[in-house]
Amino acid sequence: MFTANSICGRTENSSALHQQYCAASGQNLMSGSDTRRSEWQFGLGIQHEILPRLSAEVSYNYRKYRNLTDSDTVGLGCDYFLGADPDACYDNLMNFVGVHHDFYSVKVPVDPRLPNGGGYVIKGLANQKLAGALPGSGNVTTIQNVLNYTWNGVDTNFVYRGRGGFRISGGTSTGRSLRNTCRVDGDLSGFGVNAYKGREGNLYGGGCQIYNPYQMNARASGSYTIPWVDVLAGVVFQSRPGNAVAANLNVPNTAAVWEPASASRTGTLFNGFVPTATQTINLLDFGDMFTERINNWDLTLRKNIRFAGRRVNFGVDIYNLLNSDAATAVNQNYTATRLADGTWLTNNADDPATIAVEGWGNITQIVNPRFMRFTMTVNF
Repeated sequence: MFTANSICGRTENSSALHQQYCAASGQNLMSGSDTRRSEWQFGLGIQHEILPRLSAEVSYNYRKYRNLTDSDTVGLGCDYFLGADPDACYDNLMNFVGVHHDFYSVKVPVDPRLPNGGGYVIKGLANQKLAGALPGSGNVTTIQNVLNYTWNGVDTNFVYRGRGGFRISGGTSTGRSLRNTCRVDGDLSGFGVNAYKGREGNLYGGGCQIYNPYQMNARASGSYTIPWVDVLAGVVFQSRPGNAVAANLNVPNTAAVWEPASASRTGTLFNGFVPTATQTINLLDFGDMFTERINNWDLTLRKNIRFAGRRVNFGVDIYNLLNSDAATAVNQNYTATRLADGTWLTNNADDPATIAVEGWGNITQIVNPRFMRFTMTVNF
Protein backbone atom coordinates (compact mmCIF):
# COMPACT_ATOMS: atom_id res chain seq x y z
CA MET A 1 0.00 0.00 0.00
CA PHE A 2 1.03 3.60 -0.59
CA THR A 3 1.46 6.21 2.03
CA ALA A 4 -0.98 9.07 1.78
CA ASN A 5 0.18 11.54 -0.87
CA SER A 6 3.49 9.85 -1.71
CA ILE A 7 5.86 12.30 -3.43
CA CYS A 8 8.14 11.25 -6.26
CA GLY A 9 11.72 11.53 -5.06
CA ARG A 10 10.97 10.38 -1.54
CA THR A 11 11.37 6.62 -1.27
CA GLU A 12 10.64 6.09 2.40
CA ASN A 13 7.56 3.91 2.99
CA SER A 14 6.82 3.83 -0.74
CA SER A 15 5.84 0.63 -2.47
CA ALA A 16 7.36 -0.86 -5.61
CA LEU A 17 4.28 0.22 -7.59
CA HIS A 18 4.68 3.75 -6.30
CA GLN A 19 8.32 3.81 -7.43
CA GLN A 20 7.30 2.34 -10.78
CA TYR A 21 4.71 5.09 -11.20
CA CYS A 22 7.28 7.81 -10.46
CA ALA A 23 9.77 6.22 -12.82
CA ALA A 24 7.17 6.17 -15.60
CA SER A 25 6.45 9.84 -15.00
CA GLY A 26 10.14 10.68 -15.28
CA GLN A 27 9.77 13.06 -12.37
CA ASN A 28 11.59 13.81 -9.16
CA LEU A 29 9.81 16.53 -7.23
CA MET A 30 12.61 16.82 -4.69
CA SER A 31 15.41 17.85 -7.06
CA GLY A 32 16.22 18.50 -10.69
CA SER A 33 15.39 21.15 -13.25
CA ASP A 34 11.83 22.23 -14.09
CA THR A 35 10.32 20.16 -11.29
CA ARG A 36 8.80 23.04 -9.34
CA ARG A 37 5.71 25.14 -9.78
CA SER A 38 6.38 28.11 -12.00
CA GLU A 39 4.49 31.11 -13.25
CA TRP A 40 4.84 33.93 -15.66
CA GLN A 41 3.23 37.32 -15.55
CA PHE A 42 2.51 40.01 -18.08
CA GLY A 43 1.53 43.53 -17.12
CA LEU A 44 0.89 46.74 -18.97
CA GLY A 45 0.09 50.01 -17.25
CA ILE A 46 -0.30 53.67 -18.01
CA GLN A 47 -0.33 56.67 -15.68
CA HIS A 48 -1.41 60.16 -16.68
CA GLU A 49 -2.35 63.48 -15.14
CA ILE A 50 -5.97 64.19 -16.03
CA LEU A 51 -6.27 67.56 -14.32
CA PRO A 52 -3.95 69.55 -12.07
CA ARG A 53 -3.50 67.54 -8.85
CA LEU A 54 -5.55 64.63 -10.29
CA SER A 55 -3.78 61.57 -11.70
CA ALA A 56 -5.08 58.25 -13.00
CA GLU A 57 -3.46 54.86 -13.45
CA VAL A 58 -4.78 51.87 -15.37
CA SER A 59 -2.99 48.54 -15.59
CA TYR A 60 -3.72 45.13 -17.10
CA ASN A 61 -2.20 41.98 -15.62
CA TYR A 62 -2.17 38.38 -16.81
CA ARG A 63 -0.78 35.49 -14.79
CA LYS A 64 -0.39 31.85 -15.70
CA TYR A 65 0.72 29.13 -13.31
CA ARG A 66 2.21 25.90 -14.60
CA ASN A 67 3.86 22.75 -13.28
CA LEU A 68 1.13 22.40 -10.69
CA THR A 69 1.07 19.29 -8.54
CA ASP A 70 -1.73 16.74 -8.64
CA SER A 71 -2.47 13.85 -6.33
CA ASP A 72 -3.45 10.83 -8.43
CA THR A 73 -5.17 7.83 -6.87
CA VAL A 74 -3.63 4.92 -8.75
CA GLY A 75 -6.16 2.43 -10.02
CA LEU A 76 -9.15 4.78 -9.89
CA GLY A 77 -10.36 6.55 -13.01
CA CYS A 78 -7.57 7.52 -15.37
CA ASP A 79 -3.96 7.04 -14.35
CA TYR A 80 -1.81 9.54 -16.18
CA PHE A 81 1.21 7.24 -15.91
CA LEU A 82 1.15 3.44 -16.18
CA GLY A 83 -1.54 1.45 -17.87
CA ALA A 84 -3.60 2.47 -20.89
CA ASP A 85 -3.36 5.68 -22.91
CA PRO A 86 -4.50 8.44 -20.50
CA ASP A 87 -5.76 10.70 -23.31
CA ALA A 88 -8.11 8.00 -24.55
CA CYS A 89 -9.27 7.41 -20.98
CA TYR A 90 -10.01 11.11 -20.46
CA ASP A 91 -11.83 11.29 -23.79
CA ASN A 92 -14.05 8.47 -22.55
CA LEU A 93 -14.70 10.21 -19.25
CA MET A 94 -15.74 13.38 -21.05
CA ASN A 95 -18.20 11.28 -23.02
CA PHE A 96 -19.44 9.77 -19.74
CA VAL A 97 -17.82 6.37 -20.21
CA GLY A 98 -15.64 5.04 -17.40
CA VAL A 99 -14.34 1.78 -16.03
CA HIS A 100 -14.68 2.79 -12.39
CA HIS A 101 -17.60 5.19 -12.58
CA ASP A 102 -21.18 5.18 -13.78
CA PHE A 103 -22.60 8.45 -15.11
CA TYR A 104 -26.08 9.87 -14.89
CA SER A 105 -28.08 13.06 -15.34
CA VAL A 106 -30.69 14.74 -13.16
CA LYS A 107 -33.40 17.21 -14.07
CA VAL A 108 -33.41 20.10 -11.60
CA PRO A 109 -36.67 21.22 -9.92
CA VAL A 110 -38.60 24.05 -11.53
CA ASP A 111 -38.08 26.96 -9.16
CA PRO A 112 -38.04 30.71 -9.89
CA ARG A 113 -35.20 31.10 -7.39
CA LEU A 114 -32.89 29.00 -9.56
CA PRO A 115 -31.21 30.34 -12.75
CA ASN A 116 -33.67 30.66 -15.62
CA GLY A 117 -36.40 29.27 -13.37
CA GLY A 118 -34.78 25.85 -12.98
CA GLY A 119 -35.94 22.80 -14.93
CA TYR A 120 -32.52 22.36 -16.58
CA VAL A 121 -30.55 19.12 -16.77
CA ILE A 122 -27.23 18.46 -15.06
CA LYS A 123 -25.34 15.84 -17.06
CA GLY A 124 -22.22 13.83 -16.40
CA LEU A 125 -22.71 13.26 -12.68
CA ALA A 126 -20.36 10.45 -11.63
CA ASN A 127 -21.07 7.60 -9.24
CA GLN A 128 -18.05 5.57 -8.13
CA LYS A 129 -18.53 1.84 -8.33
CA LEU A 130 -17.94 -0.60 -5.51
CA ALA A 131 -14.48 -0.73 -4.00
CA GLY A 132 -14.09 -4.33 -5.17
CA ALA A 133 -13.94 -3.09 -8.77
CA LEU A 134 -10.82 -1.04 -8.12
CA PRO A 135 -7.50 -2.74 -8.91
CA GLY A 136 -5.39 -0.63 -6.58
CA SER A 137 -5.26 2.34 -4.26
CA GLY A 138 -2.93 5.02 -2.96
CA ASN A 139 -2.01 8.57 -3.85
CA VAL A 140 1.05 9.70 -5.78
CA THR A 141 1.89 13.40 -6.17
CA THR A 142 3.31 14.41 -9.55
CA ILE A 143 3.76 17.52 -11.64
CA GLN A 144 1.14 17.87 -14.38
CA ASN A 145 1.88 20.28 -17.20
CA VAL A 146 -1.71 19.96 -18.43
CA LEU A 147 -2.96 21.30 -15.10
CA ASN A 148 -2.99 25.07 -15.42
CA TYR A 149 -4.42 28.09 -13.71
CA THR A 150 -4.79 31.53 -15.27
CA TRP A 151 -5.88 34.90 -13.95
CA ASN A 152 -6.32 38.20 -15.72
CA GLY A 153 -7.73 41.52 -14.67
CA VAL A 154 -7.65 45.29 -14.79
CA ASP A 155 -6.75 47.64 -11.94
CA THR A 156 -7.54 51.34 -11.79
CA ASN A 157 -6.40 53.97 -9.32
CA PHE A 158 -7.16 57.69 -9.06
CA VAL A 159 -5.43 60.14 -6.73
CA TYR A 160 -6.39 63.75 -6.04
CA ARG A 161 -4.05 65.89 -3.93
CA GLY A 162 -5.89 69.02 -2.90
CA ARG A 163 -4.70 72.06 -1.06
CA GLY A 164 -4.34 72.10 2.69
CA GLY A 165 -3.52 68.41 2.92
CA PHE A 166 -6.83 67.29 1.39
CA ARG A 167 -6.36 63.94 -0.35
CA ILE A 168 -8.71 61.47 -2.04
CA SER A 169 -7.73 58.20 -3.67
CA GLY A 170 -9.69 55.26 -5.00
CA GLY A 171 -9.95 52.66 -7.69
CA THR A 172 -11.12 49.24 -8.72
CA SER A 173 -9.73 45.74 -9.18
CA THR A 174 -11.58 43.56 -11.66
CA GLY A 175 -10.48 40.06 -12.60
CA ARG A 176 -11.43 36.49 -13.35
CA SER A 177 -9.74 33.09 -13.11
CA LEU A 178 -9.90 29.73 -14.88
CA ARG A 179 -8.55 26.45 -13.57
CA ASN A 180 -8.49 23.57 -16.04
CA THR A 181 -8.40 20.07 -14.56
CA CYS A 182 -10.05 18.21 -17.45
CA ARG A 183 -7.08 15.95 -18.22
CA VAL A 184 -5.82 15.56 -14.70
CA ASP A 185 -8.45 14.73 -12.11
CA GLY A 186 -9.54 11.45 -13.61
CA ASP A 187 -10.32 9.94 -10.23
CA LEU A 188 -12.74 12.71 -9.28
CA SER A 189 -16.41 13.11 -10.18
CA GLY A 190 -16.21 16.62 -11.58
CA PHE A 191 -17.68 16.16 -15.04
CA GLY A 192 -21.11 17.73 -14.61
CA VAL A 193 -22.58 20.04 -17.23
CA ASN A 194 -25.49 22.43 -16.76
CA ALA A 195 -27.45 22.20 -20.00
CA TYR A 196 -29.49 25.35 -19.32
CA LYS A 197 -26.42 27.44 -20.18
CA GLY A 198 -26.17 25.91 -23.62
CA ARG A 199 -22.88 24.29 -22.67
CA GLU A 200 -23.95 20.67 -22.82
CA GLY A 201 -21.15 18.69 -24.43
CA ASN A 202 -18.21 21.01 -23.81
CA LEU A 203 -17.86 20.38 -20.06
CA TYR A 204 -17.32 24.03 -19.22
CA GLY A 205 -19.50 24.95 -16.29
CA GLY A 206 -19.99 22.70 -13.31
CA GLY A 207 -17.27 20.35 -14.37
CA CYS A 208 -13.54 20.16 -14.84
CA GLN A 209 -13.03 23.79 -15.89
CA ILE A 210 -13.48 25.87 -12.76
CA TYR A 211 -14.44 29.28 -14.06
CA ASN A 212 -14.83 32.31 -11.81
CA PRO A 213 -16.40 35.21 -13.73
CA TYR A 214 -15.27 38.81 -13.68
CA GLN A 215 -15.86 40.44 -10.32
CA MET A 216 -14.98 43.93 -9.16
CA ASN A 217 -13.61 45.24 -5.90
CA ALA A 218 -13.88 48.99 -5.38
CA ARG A 219 -12.08 51.06 -2.78
CA ALA A 220 -11.72 54.73 -1.86
CA SER A 221 -10.22 56.74 0.96
CA GLY A 222 -9.97 60.38 1.88
CA SER A 223 -8.33 62.44 4.58
CA TYR A 224 -8.30 66.09 5.62
CA THR A 225 -7.01 68.00 8.62
CA ILE A 226 -9.66 70.48 9.72
CA PRO A 227 -7.47 73.53 10.44
CA TRP A 228 -9.60 75.51 12.89
CA VAL A 229 -9.88 72.54 15.29
CA ASP A 230 -6.70 70.64 14.29
CA VAL A 231 -8.61 67.38 13.78
CA LEU A 232 -7.58 64.81 11.21
CA ALA A 233 -10.63 63.19 9.61
CA GLY A 234 -10.34 60.13 7.43
CA VAL A 235 -12.84 57.89 5.71
CA VAL A 236 -12.42 54.54 3.97
CA PHE A 237 -14.92 52.87 1.62
CA GLN A 238 -14.80 49.27 0.41
CA SER A 239 -17.13 47.42 -1.93
CA ARG A 240 -16.58 43.68 -2.34
CA PRO A 241 -18.53 41.02 -4.22
CA GLY A 242 -20.51 38.52 -2.20
CA ASN A 243 -19.59 34.89 -1.61
CA ALA A 244 -20.61 32.07 -3.93
CA VAL A 245 -23.86 30.29 -3.10
CA ALA A 246 -24.50 26.56 -3.48
CA ALA A 247 -27.80 24.66 -3.64
CA ASN A 248 -27.06 21.19 -2.33
CA LEU A 249 -29.94 18.78 -2.93
CA ASN A 250 -30.18 15.18 -1.74
CA VAL A 251 -31.22 13.47 -4.97
CA PRO A 252 -32.84 10.02 -4.71
CA ASN A 253 -31.68 7.24 -7.00
CA THR A 254 -35.12 7.27 -8.66
CA ALA A 255 -34.29 10.70 -10.14
CA ALA A 256 -31.11 9.50 -11.88
CA VAL A 257 -31.20 8.99 -15.65
CA TRP A 258 -28.21 6.79 -16.45
CA GLU A 259 -26.08 7.45 -19.48
CA PRO A 260 -26.16 4.76 -22.22
CA ALA A 261 -22.73 3.41 -21.27
CA SER A 262 -23.93 2.98 -17.68
CA ALA A 263 -27.39 1.64 -18.46
CA SER A 264 -26.32 -1.95 -17.79
CA ARG A 265 -25.38 -1.22 -14.20
CA THR A 266 -26.90 -3.51 -11.61
CA GLY A 267 -28.91 -2.65 -8.53
CA THR A 268 -31.26 0.20 -7.76
CA LEU A 269 -29.11 2.12 -5.27
CA PHE A 270 -26.19 4.41 -5.98
CA ASN A 271 -23.00 2.40 -5.88
CA GLY A 272 -20.20 3.13 -3.46
CA PHE A 273 -18.27 1.63 -0.64
CA VAL A 274 -21.66 1.57 1.08
CA PRO A 275 -24.58 1.69 -1.38
CA THR A 276 -26.90 4.64 -0.71
CA ALA A 277 -30.32 5.76 -1.84
CA THR A 278 -29.33 9.41 -2.32
CA GLN A 279 -26.49 11.55 -3.61
CA THR A 280 -25.87 15.22 -2.77
CA ILE A 281 -25.71 17.41 -5.88
CA ASN A 282 -25.07 21.14 -6.19
CA LEU A 283 -27.74 22.53 -8.52
CA LEU A 284 -25.75 25.69 -9.24
CA ASP A 285 -22.86 26.31 -11.59
CA PHE A 286 -19.77 28.41 -10.96
CA GLY A 287 -20.71 32.06 -10.74
CA ASP A 288 -24.46 31.46 -10.82
CA MET A 289 -25.39 33.06 -7.52
CA PHE A 290 -23.64 35.13 -4.87
CA THR A 291 -24.62 36.69 -1.59
CA GLU A 292 -25.29 40.42 -1.70
CA ARG A 293 -22.48 42.83 -2.34
CA ILE A 294 -20.71 44.09 0.79
CA ASN A 295 -20.37 47.88 1.02
CA ASN A 296 -18.61 49.23 4.06
CA TRP A 297 -17.66 52.68 5.38
CA ASP A 298 -15.13 53.33 8.16
CA LEU A 299 -14.48 56.70 9.80
CA THR A 300 -11.53 57.85 11.88
CA LEU A 301 -10.99 61.11 13.79
CA ARG A 302 -7.75 62.22 15.43
CA LYS A 303 -7.20 65.28 17.66
CA ASN A 304 -3.75 66.49 18.76
CA ILE A 305 -3.28 68.40 22.00
CA ARG A 306 0.18 69.89 22.55
CA PHE A 307 1.59 71.12 25.86
CA ALA A 308 5.03 71.47 27.51
CA GLY A 309 6.81 69.91 24.52
CA ARG A 310 4.56 66.89 24.62
CA ARG A 311 1.71 65.74 22.39
CA VAL A 312 -1.38 63.76 23.28
CA ASN A 313 -3.42 62.25 20.47
CA PHE A 314 -7.04 61.34 21.12
CA GLY A 315 -8.77 59.26 18.48
CA VAL A 316 -12.01 57.51 17.68
CA ASP A 317 -12.47 54.85 14.98
CA ILE A 318 -15.95 53.90 13.82
CA TYR A 319 -16.14 50.70 11.83
CA ASN A 320 -19.11 49.86 9.60
CA LEU A 321 -20.28 53.43 9.99
CA LEU A 322 -23.66 52.86 8.31
CA ASN A 323 -24.21 49.60 10.24
CA SER A 324 -24.57 47.44 7.13
CA ASP A 325 -26.13 44.04 7.72
CA ALA A 326 -25.04 42.45 4.43
CA ALA A 327 -25.07 38.65 4.43
CA THR A 328 -21.74 36.86 4.21
CA ALA A 329 -23.10 33.28 4.42
CA VAL A 330 -26.42 31.60 3.72
CA ASN A 331 -27.95 28.16 4.15
CA GLN A 332 -26.62 26.02 1.28
CA ASN A 333 -29.03 23.09 1.74
CA TYR A 334 -31.75 23.03 -0.90
CA THR A 335 -34.86 20.99 -0.09
CA ALA A 336 -37.27 19.38 -2.54
CA THR A 337 -39.37 16.23 -2.59
CA ARG A 338 -39.40 13.88 -5.55
CA LEU A 339 -43.00 12.91 -6.40
CA ALA A 340 -44.19 9.65 -7.92
CA ASP A 341 -44.80 11.28 -11.33
CA GLY A 342 -41.16 12.38 -11.56
CA THR A 343 -41.74 16.05 -10.72
CA TRP A 344 -40.33 17.95 -7.76
CA LEU A 345 -42.23 19.66 -4.96
CA THR A 346 -40.03 22.50 -3.73
CA ASN A 347 -40.26 23.92 -0.23
CA ASN A 348 -40.54 27.54 -1.28
CA ALA A 349 -41.62 29.76 1.57
CA ASP A 350 -43.29 32.08 -0.96
CA ASP A 351 -45.53 29.28 -2.23
CA PRO A 352 -48.47 28.39 0.10
CA ALA A 353 -48.74 24.95 -1.53
CA THR A 354 -45.36 23.77 -0.30
CA ILE A 355 -45.02 21.14 2.38
CA ALA A 356 -42.59 23.07 4.60
CA VAL A 357 -40.72 26.29 4.92
CA GLU A 358 -37.54 26.24 2.85
CA GLY A 359 -34.32 27.07 4.62
CA TRP A 360 -32.18 27.40 1.49
CA GLY A 361 -30.82 30.90 1.11
CA ASN A 362 -31.63 31.94 4.67
CA ILE A 363 -28.91 34.16 6.11
CA THR A 364 -26.61 32.41 8.57
CA GLN A 365 -23.94 35.10 8.98
CA ILE A 366 -23.67 38.86 8.44
CA VAL A 367 -20.85 41.41 8.53
CA ASN A 368 -19.69 42.66 11.89
CA PRO A 369 -22.01 45.36 13.26
CA ARG A 370 -20.97 48.95 13.77
CA PHE A 371 -18.59 49.45 16.65
CA MET A 372 -16.30 52.17 17.97
CA ARG A 373 -12.78 52.19 19.32
CA PHE A 374 -11.26 54.99 21.38
CA THR A 375 -7.49 55.53 21.51
CA MET A 376 -5.07 57.79 23.30
CA THR A 377 -1.38 58.17 22.46
CA VAL A 378 1.12 60.19 24.49
CA ASN A 379 4.32 61.35 22.82
CA PHE A 380 7.11 62.65 25.07
